[in-house]
Amino acid sequence: MGLSSKLIERKLIKAYLKFYVRPSYIFKHKYMLKVLADTVIRSFVLPKFKNKNPQGWYDTL
Repeated sequence: MGLSSKLIERKLIKAYLKFYVRPSYIFKHKYMLKVLADTVIRSFVLPKFKNKNPQGWYDTL
């Protein structure tokens, strides 16, 4: 009886966000703003639309 893969995935995402969203890190690595925005879009926004368009338009982003 271990941790579920979904729980591990959530904890990992939370840890990444906690580390990479620190203001000191963002100001030091300004290019990370685009990376952070892309990550948020691919991780949280696009999966919600995954089943709404069968052509897979989000795969080309």
